[in-house]
Amino acid sequence: MPSKLFDMFRAGELADDDIDDFEAILGSHFQNTAYFPRQTIFQLPDERPVLELLYTKRGRIADIVSREGIDPKTVDEIQHHVERDLFGDV
Repeated sequence: MPSKLFDMFRAGELADDDIDDFEAILGSHFQNTAYFPRQTIFQLPDERPVLELLYTKRGRIADIVSREGIDPKTVDEIQHHVERDLFGDV
């Protein structure tokens, strides 16, 4: 079952063409990004992981995992940014 952040950020509703833009939005809220096969990890300046995207074999986002260090304000900012820029809801 996908996480709460997966639902909050509407990751299941993203078109294939929007996944790169979604990753860019997340990256704009964190200082570092590490890319691995089937996962992307967004990090704080000290390289502590904050948020992790997990992908299916087809490259769709399977889940979004919260790590230590993410605060509710950042979650709200990301949610607003995604809704405004990808869904035009705000």
